[in-house]
Amino acid sequence: MRVTSPCRMLHLCAALKPGVAQAPNFHEQHPIALVFTCQIQGMPMKGALLAFALLLICVISAHSQQIPCIDAGSTIEDTVYQSLTIPGGIFGFSRSGITPLSSGGLILSWEFISERTSSGQHNYVISIPSISFSGDCSGVDGMTASQILDLIAKATVSRGVALGYTPCPASCSAPTLTKVSQPACVKRTGSGCATHFSACVPIECCVRFYSVCCPNGTTSPQVTLLGASSGGCSGLEGCEPTCP
Repeated sequence: MRVTSPCRMLHLCAALKPGVAQAPNFHEQHPIALVFTCQIQGMPMKGALLAFALLLICVISAHSQQIPCIDAGSTIEDTVYQSLTIPGGIFGFSRSGITPLSSGGLILSWEFISERTSSGQHNYVISIPSISFSGDCSGVDGMTASQILDLIAKATVSRGVALGYTPCPASCSAPTLTKVSQPACVKRTGSGCATHFSACVPIECCVRFYSVCCPNGTTSPQVTLLGASSGGCSGLEGCEPTCP
C-alpha cells in the first residue's frame, strides 16, 4: 500500500480502527518515510506535512481506542503476548454447574499492557479483542467471561513477576499490591475456538486487586485475589460482565 496523499491517509486511519484489518505493510509506512515519499512523487511540502499530521492523529486516536482502562498519568512500560494452557481434567464452576473446563488442553492467548503509576506501582491492562482460544475448546462455551478473565488476570500478574515488573517479596506478611483492569462488559461472538470478545460501549472498567508474594521463589508466585470493583453492565443489552 502506498500512501501518497492526505486522502489516502484517511483511508489508513480507517484501517487502524479496532476491529478492522490493519493496512498491509503499515510498519513500513514510517511517518518520516511518508513525507519523503510524498516529496519524491511531487506532492508539495504543505501536502506532505498535512499527511504527516493526519497520520499522527490517526495513530494516536486508534492507539487510545485500543487500550481502555489505562490509568491517567501512568507510563506504559510494555505490551506482552501471553498464553496459558489449561490441562484436561481441571474442574471449575461453569454456567451449568461444576464441569470440566477442558477435556484435553485449552490454550488461552491474550495481550496485556504493563503500566507504572506515578507512585511507582506496576499494574496491568488486558486487551479484550486480543483474547483467543485454541487446542481443546469444548469447554469454552460453558465458561463465563468473568471466569475466563479470572484465569487471564492471575496469569498476567504471574508473568509480570517473571518479567520483573511486579516486585515479589519472600514474606507474605508484606506482599506487593497490584491490579489488573479491562472493560467491565463485553459482547461475545462465535463459539468454541472461534469465540471472540469486544468491549461494550460506553466503556466502564473492571479492576481486580491482588497481593503478590514469593515464599518459594519468583518462579512460583502466590497471587491472591483481594477483591474487585466494576461499573456494572446495567442497560447494556447483549453484554456480560468480566468482573467476579
